[in-house]
Parts: sequence; C-alpha cells; structure tokens
Amino acid sequence: MPCFPSLQILGGRLAVPQNEEENKWIYENSVERASYCSGDAGASYLWLGANDIEKERQWVYHESGKPVAWESKWRGDGPNGGVVENCLVMLYDAFPARWSDIACLDTYEFCVPCEYESRSALYLKGPAVCTGSPFNLQYLLGENIGGRPSLIGFLHSDIYWDTSRHAWVMKSLKEDAIAWWTPQDNVMYPFGTHSWTMGVNVCGLEDGDITNVDI
Repeated sequence: MPCFPSLQILGGRLAVPQNEEENKWIYENSVERASYCSGDAGASYLWLGANDIEKERQWVYHESGKPVAWESKWRGDGPNGGVVENCLVMLYDAFPARWSDIACLDTYEFCVPCEYESRSALYLKGPAVCTGSPFNLQYLLGENIGGRPSLIGFLHSDIYWDTSRHAWVMKSLKEDAIAWWTPQDNVMYPFGTHSWTMGVNVCGLEDGDITNVDI
C-alpha cells in the first residue's frame, strides 16, 4: 500500500469523495495538474484513500477500515485487477473523474487529494534556530506557492517551493534573510533532516554555510 508520510506529518489523510459533487470538485481542481500527476508512468492518476485488500470488490477506507459509503462511476465494468490491484485511483484523460483499481506500489508517484480536520504545528530544529533568529520555530500548512503547499511561520518567516531555484526556500518577511534546500528529486518535500544553504549570517553561521535543518 502506498505510504504518504507527508500527510501524516501535517495531520492530514488521503481523501475519498463522499458523493458526486465532491468527486467532481476534486477532479475539476486537480485536472490542470494531470500531466504532473502521471509520475512519469505514462498516464495520469490521483490516489484515493481506499482499498479492497481484505476482500475483493469490498472497498474500505485506508484510515478506518470501514466500508466506503459511496462509489463513483468506474472505468469499464468496474474494478478488474483482481487480487493484484487493490488500491483506488481517480482517472483523467479518456475517463475523466472515473475510478479504477491499481496495484498498491510505492513507486507510483501520483498526486494525492488531502483533507484535514485540524492543522498540525511543525517545528524547525537546527543551528539556524536561536534567540533572535530571523527564522521562526513553528509553522502551519499554508496556501499553494509555486504549485505546492507552503508552510507559514507563526511570526515572520515562510517556507515555500521556489520554481526559479527548483528549491525549497525559507525566507524571513521581517528581515532580509533566506536559506534554501535543493532536493535530489523535485517531488520531494522538506520534511525530515536536510542540508540547507544559508543566505545570511545567522546564529553563528555565515552566508554560504550548509547546515542541517529538521522540520
């Protein structure tokens, strides 16, 4: 089954539409990113939070294990992957907003629709955080910037995806302070411990120094 640690870190879960209106809304608000959601697999899919691992064609929610309350129209005659394809996706392209089953492989880098009951606070740790640091200690999930969710600091700094740098940037809105992390793979998010480049003298670090930052 695919694992979505970033969702858990942010206090969210993988969504499943509860009716036709929700299904249509998720499709219409993600279709512009369909090519990005292909994960280089040649077709575009959107993971949904249900599976039929325990019993074929009896779909249950990943989180609770309870039966799915509503099902959309399926591609063709319905799930046809047998015991090999036990995860649920929404389709684009020739089958807009229809559902299909697919193998539960971590190697499929499709997009995910997220839902949150509450937003979890994330904490910044490392040498760049000290008394008087221009970078905030706490962050909440914010609006999309550069096509990805941002992290909004409690006071005066944000973390967001910078499309021109192809990097995650931590920038103070109060002072002229910036740091950045360039991931090996553009689909990676800044959670965990990574090596950030300082663009300012801060907390005993100098402009250009590389230091570990943990989110």
